[in-house]
Amino acid sequence: MTASANPAPQPRLPLWVKAAYGFTDTGINVFVIFKGLLVLQFLVKFVKVDPFVAGLVTSSVLVIDIITDPIMGRISDATPGRFGRRHPYLFLGAPLMALFIIITFMVPAGMVGTAAAAWVFVFFVLGSIAFTMVVIPLGALSVEITNSPKERSTMTAWRMASASLGILLAGAVFPILIGMLGHTMAAIVFAPIVVVTIWIGTFATYPFRVSEPPVSMPY
Repeated sequence: MTASANPAPQPRLPLWVKAAYGFTDTGINVFVIFKGLLVLQFLVKFVKVDPFVAGLVTSSVLVIDIITDPIMGRISDATPGRFGRRHPYLFLGAPLMALFIIITFMVPAGMVGTAAAAWVFVFFVLGSIAFTMVVIPLGALSVEITNSPKERSTMTAWRMASASLGILLAGAVFPILIGMLGHTMAAIVFAPIVVVTIWIGTFATYPFRVSEPPVSMPY
């Protein structure tokens, strides 16, 4: 069937659905701070990895993201099933992301240098893949639950506000908890924030997902 050039406007999404969709960025940006700031500091200051090696670890994960992001987009586009293309990845990716944040910091006692860097690298990569499982389908979801540019704009505004909250929590509170409890316990405290905020958006948007079957993409 050929799609209409001017599809009929859909009913407005409830405000709570748009807010819940945006709220996912609170948990997402906890991982952004973990990824951008906390891992490097942890490697250099706490497990005594050479700064050059620590920089290689964090930079390598960013390079891997370049590969995994488009792969995740293709997988999500092609996913069949009654649960939709996007929601299964949001549901599974959130707890995996939280779990790998915790395990990244659980470097065994006495492990330093290259061995510690290898531990962090492996679980940091797995956490970043889980992060990709969330952010790529989430971005695609915004154009699937409504065809209204105005509604999408409001959803994006909620995301930006929630992102600021996540950055504030992770950037200000996480270091305080690290000083009080250590990295692993601080990550355990933050894990429910990551999971619950993403799951709120997942379940709130689920009834509004598109129902058409996945299409074969030419890439």
